[in-house]
Amino acid sequence: MKMDDKIALKQHEEILKFISNFNKNNTRKEVIECFTQGCCYWFAKILLTRFSELLGDIVYDGVDCHFGYFNEITQHVYDITGDVTDKYNWQNWFILQKEDPVRARRIIHSSILMEEDNNE
Repeated sequence: MKMDDKIALKQHEEILKFISNFNKNNTRKEVIECFTQGCCYWFAKILLTRFSELLGDIVYDGVDCHFGYFNEITQHVYDITGDVTDKYNWQNWFILQKEDPVRARRIIHSSILMEEDNNE
């Protein structure tokens, strides 16, 4: 195993351990529900803060309206349930905000700030 692979594997294990400690090995259903049904952005932000903003990004899946944390070292995406790299169609949140600011504002309004839309 190459050194880069060892570093990536160690980082991957550290992230999964942190998530497992956070959700008590997937037994805290209320925590999982909270961070998969409305507060997923905030858990991605927790992971981004915990595992270095220099080596990661927040990513977004537009079909399921779900946020995750992409780690540059592991090349994987994580949410409160663990490794979700292949579960969603991820796109970089920062790039989405630049390319489609109108859509991004709607997502921020409803999914991040969790405000009701009074324009409907």
